[in-house]
Amino acid sequence: MLGWISSGGSNSELVENLAVHVPLSPQVAGAMKLVDRANYCRDKSLAYKDSPQIIGFGATISAPHMHALALQTLDLYLPPGGSVLDVGSGSGYLTACFAELLQSKNRGGSSESQGHVVGIEHIPELVGWSIANLELDGKKDYFQVPSAVTSDGQCTAKHALLSIIEGDGYQGYAPGGPYNVIHVGAAVENVPTPLVDQLKPGGCMVVPVGPQGRQEYLKITKGPDAALEQEIITSVRYVPLTSRRAQLSS
Repeated sequence: MLGWISSGGSNSELVENLAVHVPLSPQVAGAMKLVDRANYCRDKSLAYKDSPQIIGFGATISAPHMHALALQTLDLYLPPGGSVLDVGSGSGYLTACFAELLQSKNRGGSSESQGHVVGIEHIPELVGWSIANLELDGKKDYFQVPSAVTSDGQCTAKHALLSIIEGDGYQGYAPGGPYNVIHVGAAVENVPTPLVDQLKPGGCMVVPVGPQGRQEYLKITKGPDAALEQEIITSVRYVPLTSRRAQLSS
């Protein structure tokens, strides 16, 4: 299990320290530097500590090294104009990192589509808070659907770059799918079938799987023929992906 060893005195220093222990591509490191974790934590004094932080309503923001690991694992599977689903988006931090990563790929790619990142969260108070966090962090424009049109006047954009949806993460978000990459930010005992169905052929999902206290962080890839392969990345301890009622009563 990865240790909490990469803390910094600033957001940039945190990312640089993370890169020592979790080798990061320039695009992943660049995306993380554009998302100030202090804007997504309740206690700003702990924002650059490499540890999970409580954000209320039975939820946490994961340790930065786990976010770095997720981004780096999924990086290779996210093309320019690609699509991302972030299940249990909580504070909005990792959703913002995915949006910045996708923007970076779009600038260097040839896709006509900007792609989109969807965060899904079932606690309405966290949905509202995360949107406020994203706006505070300068991501307000990412919620706008661009008005790009083709030469014959047809609109080419169906989605904003970034959306936060209130809903059940177990069910994913089919209207935004299928997705090149899916990140699940809470533990499940079995991988939800709707998430597998919403993963594109050639896509990748990372998800903590197992009972509380004995979880494995899995990388699941879907082949062109929809066959699944899975790999254990590391052992982890995540809060469970539960119903809204169970989470609020925890």
